[in-house]
Amino acid sequence: MDGNLPVSVRPMTEILRENTLQWAISSLFLAILGAAALFLASLGVYGVVSYSVAQRRREIGLRMALGATDVNIRHVFLREALKLAGLGLGIGLLLALAAGKAMTAALFEVGSFDPVTLGGVVVLFGGVVLAASVVPARRASRVDPLTALRSE
Repeated sequence: MDGNLPVSVRPMTEILRENTLQWAISSLFLAILGAAALFLASLGVYGVVSYSVAQRRREIGLRMALGATDVNIRHVFLREALKLAGLGLGIGLLLALAAGKAMTAALFEVGSFDPVTLGGVVVLFGGVVLAASVVPARRASRVDPLTALRSE
């Protein structure tokens, strides 16, 4: 209508890329922070299970002296770690459901109760706890009963 107006012709993909760039950068930043939090959580679980193994060294030696196998000792520590993880995940799921109601406006194409997401988180954190507990549990199963019982 007005020949004096400047016209800028660009492909729609370029316009969409400009509009979604901020969301892409934010998503990447959140993914990096999430991975860092997951790493710190696994370090925490590793530290707690390692501390438990160190504190119970005499008990482990006594169990092994009485006939417990290395598999039994590993299962004791893995079972304890998974029990604590189950308790933490249960509390976390309840809090996530409560927080999901408050964050409904910020969630994009995901409801406040998304069973796939919540199930994925439970499986992911269960796997992280299991993986972080394997090394200390294996270390506990290699305790020499004689050395453990002699130390005080």
